[in-house]
Amino acid sequence: MKHCFIPMMLMAAAALASCEKSNLNEQKAQEGSYVYTISAMAPDMVDADAPAQAPTRTDYDAYGNFSWSAGDAISVLFHNGDVNKFFTLTTTESGATAKFSGSIEAGYEIGASDGTVSDKKIWALFPASANHTYTAGSNPSFYVQPSVDFTATHFSANLPMYDNLADEGALSFKHLTGAYKFVIKNVDSSVNKIRLTISNQKTYALSGLWPIDGDPKKLNYDYAEPGSANSCMTLTANVSANQAVFYVPCRRNSGSSFQPIITLYDAETGYTLNKVTASNAKTSPNLGVVQPISISAPGTGNPFWSAYGINWSSESTYVDGDTSANNDAIQLMKVKADTRYVYVYLQINANKLLRDPSYGYANRSYLYLADGTTGSHSNSWNQSDNINYEGWILKNNAYSYTINNTGKGVVGEKPSYIGGLNGTVYMEIAIDRSNANLTFLQNASAETRYVAFYITTAYKVGSGSTTYGTISGYAPAHGGDMLSFSLPGYVAP
Repeated sequence: MKHCFIPMMLMAAAALASCEKSNLNEQKAQEGSYVYTISAMAPDMVDADAPAQAPTRTDYDAYGNFSWSAGDAISVLFHNGDVNKFFTLTTTESGATAKFSGSIEAGYEIGASDGTVSDKKIWALFPASANHTYTAGSNPSFYVQPSVDFTATHFSANLPMYDNLADEGALSFKHLTGAYKFVIKNVDSSVNKIRLTISNQKTYALSGLWPIDGDPKKLNYDYAEPGSANSCMTLTANVSANQAVFYVPCRRNSGSSFQPIITLYDAETGYTLNKVTASNAKTSPNLGVVQPISISAPGTGNPFWSAYGINWSSESTYVDGDTSANNDAIQLMKVKADTRYVYVYLQINANKLLRDPSYGYANRSYLYLADGTTGSHSNSWNQSDNINYEGWILKNNAYSYTINNTGKGVVGEKPSYIGGLNGTVYMEIAIDRSNANLTFLQNASAETRYVAFYITTAYKVGSGSTTYGTISGYAPAHGGDMLSFSLPGYVAP
């Protein structure tokens, strides 16, 4: 369609009449900002599980049919001399085709700085982002947002799309990726918003700034170290009819490129509803293909999610932490054992921890295990420990339990979980009884064993020497017995 260059002072009048491009409008466009309007149509997806017949369009429905919704925004490329800039155009319409409008700064003309009369290089990208970029002589680079809260704006599939026109006219978007559609089902009626975090265990990104290349055009997602910012994405959406929907674009048609870890939270309480870790990698969907995946997330969740499937709220072998002044950093400790492992669970007052970005490690701690009859030393409880584990609660000011003396049976040499919520830090540590240093845990029949934990104010600046600090928390209370627990007969792996 044709567009209108309208000075801001004439917008009200222009709303009542159509206009055509003219020399007068071009001149006034140089004097002040103006409104640019363009029509856009988006493509449908190929839904891998779609039924044979499609119903009325509404977003990307179960059949892959698409429609715009009011509030959707696109980025369109303009230039002022050699300066290229994407401007945001939004729509108030809904449907398969919609008109998008936005205010353009004075001096900017539609298309790229290296455009020509025969090819203006008019690029349009969806969803809109201030971080999309264009360099003359190249295709744009597309910014895939790492975090989007749809409850603060409006829901959108947000799958990367583009169009590239040689001259002004209606846009017809094309897909730049394949995608997964995560349908979260069986959501409790008390949960209003769900937050999904997803990270890729493979070395391909899920978010970040990536070039558009190839024929057909696609996003060239590149290397991203697992656990890095670009390997992750966080999306928040409202719950409707006990389910929520999320679309996650990804590197398309690349063998074994997608092996996600998906965690679902109640976005209002922060409680974990479910966690799913893919055991093997999958080939991502082809360009323009969406692969639906259903995940059940019943219940109201927990502030802590056990990697070993333990419902710590129902475990009854526990002790409160010391409540005396300056010794009360630990709130609670629980213990559980099976024929192969000993599991220790801790709740720590986050406000009692040292928080300083200059500290490489902070809050040195000690985990003690004892048989109650032998051992080398313990000045804090009545029992002597058979073994202890020295570690740090924080690393570079983030929760990351780091073991100093490795190789003594802590699974992975770190806890399966450590994280904070509402002023409490939760930790879970698993200890492998089969370790050669743990013969006192390899009894043939059930016996009693003991566990204890304390935290100090010691820290390191960077990776340098350690300050000694003082003890800031005990569990159990200082001067009494360690926490006793029943240890089942050991079964060798």
